[in-house]
Amino acid sequence: MDEKTRFHLVSIITKTREIDDARKAFRKAKEVGNKKPQLMVTDGLQSYKKAFKREFYDHHQSCTHIADVALQESLNNVLERMHGSIREREKIMRGIKVDDTPIIPLNQIYYLHKTTYGA
Repeated sequence: MDEKTRFHLVSIITKTREIDDARKAFRKAKEVGNKKPQLMVTDGLQSYKKAFKREFYDHHQSCTHIADVALQESLNNVLERMHGSIREREKIMRGIKVDDTPIIPLNQIYYLHKTTYGA
């Protein structure tokens, strides 16, 4: 999520939380954002750390990775709040068995509109 605009760059729903899943999300974020981010904030999941090194690391350290945010001040409250709302909605929609359903992206759009404009 872009910190200034709160534009949600990418959301990928996966069945696992492996390095390849994280790399796929990071690659998509680079593609949508048209550049490498200056700062990446994630939780302490090891696959995020390894995927970050493979996708963003360079010798110039042009992108900083802050991991283990749960141990620090609330650096990703906005994103975590959005994920919480999405998870609440997903609990209601447990019967969805199709991975490419438009319901989840539409729910994300609704939430972003609601938080941006209040409704």
